[in-house]
Amino acid sequence: MARRKKFRPPFEMMVESLGDRGVGIGHHDGHPVHVRGAAPGTTILVHAGRARKGILHGRKVALISGSLDGGVTPRCEAFGLCGGCTLQELSLSAQ
Repeated sequence: MARRKKFRPPFEMMVESLGDRGVGIGHHDGHPVHVRGAAPGTTILVHAGRARKGILHGRKVALISGSLDGGVTPRCEAFGLCGGCTLQELSLSAQ
């Protein structure tokens, strides 16, 4: 018999910092949340995935408000689709 997954509704989160490999780090209900492709200073809607070692891993669903450091428009046409360039929306000084 397969285990049932816990349903976690999407939630808003402010991305506070940038971790390893371009992972945005924020907090929800006192727990750290890692979201791939989330820039610091943005507020995003997150769909929570699995929790591992006390860290919740989520997926960015929507961008609610933009970056505080004045982000730039990515040059790559496939930005956000392929996952190869995760930091192109940040300015050079923020990178």
